[in-house]
Amino acid sequence: MINSISAVTVLLIGLGLGISYKVNALATITFLILYLASIIGLNLIAGAVVLIVKQGNPIALFTSVASNLLGGVVFPTSVLPTWLRYISYSLSLTWALSGLRGAMLSGYGIPQLLNYLWPLVILALAYIVIGIALSNYAFTKILREGSVHMY
Repeated sequence: MINSISAVTVLLIGLGLGISYKVNALATITFLILYLASIIGLNLIAGAVVLIVKQGNPIALFTSVASNLLGGVVFPTSVLPTWLRYISYSLSLTWALSGLRGAMLSGYGIPQLLNYLWPLVILALAYIVIGIALSNYAFTKILREGSVHMY
């Protein structure tokens, strides 16, 4: 919720500063839904790791920092060294931001954004499948160990 408020605030400030938005609603919603799906997958993975290692959440910290630094939030991924750029390609935020920028600032539709869309679809599906598999493994493990009471 707070991130949504922040996003709206940034968009309104941009509007106040004279930024012209040419929003393609279908492409914007598509990228938002796919990004949210990838976040659900990452959260499933993070939750499963907590259940498995019975400690705080190192995955959430890593993905948060890595996404912000490598995903194109702080600076463009084009300025990253080649090896870091390849790592940034494994983050759904990289593809979501590129697609959202095209959809919201240039009014591009889905056909023009396919180069950003297909990696986001693959990452979202991969994160969800891995998240579900890890969650099933974690639940089975804690039930077998009898450590459910710890949570």
